[in-house]
Amino acid sequence: MTHNFDYRLALKGIQYRLTGMSNDERAYLLTGDSQYPSEYTVKDKDVRDFFAAIQSNPTVDDTDRAELDKFLQAYDDFSKASQSVFSNMKSGKIKEAQSIHFNEERQIRKQVEAKVDGLIKKIDEESVQESKARNVASKQLNLLMLIIFASCVLIATIIGWLVLVQK
Repeated sequence: MTHNFDYRLALKGIQYRLTGMSNDERAYLLTGDSQYPSEYTVKDKDVRDFFAAIQSNPTVDDTDRAELDKFLQAYDDFSKASQSVFSNMKSGKIKEAQSIHFNEERQIRKQVEAKVDGLIKKIDEESVQESKARNVASKQLNLLMLIIFASCVLIATIIGWLVLVQK
């Protein structure tokens, strides 16, 4: 469960960074301020670090790894489109940069976000199933303890009755 929590937290971190990256890029398109590409680069490194942490998570199974590979491919496409936006802006090709950002890259980002959302949903569903299984096990244990207690009371009552009858 802790691993799933860490996995989910890393995916949420990726979601947060993706939004920030898109905002940085849009701010760069609007202002031309060079701080935004460097902030984008920091967030890109964070996403890749989160991704590496997820891949090293022991709870990640082969199905998840396949989904993560699809995510990484889509993320690489997103990153390439972003780099194209930045290079077009640096070259003074503002219209081309805007076109890439608001069309191609936006579609790719939606795909990346959908993949992350799907992984988070899967983790949430697994957590619910684990919780239900723990609840069932807890109820079974409580029932067993009740049966043992009732049996002990019954045995004590029988022994007490036998002791009284023999006097």
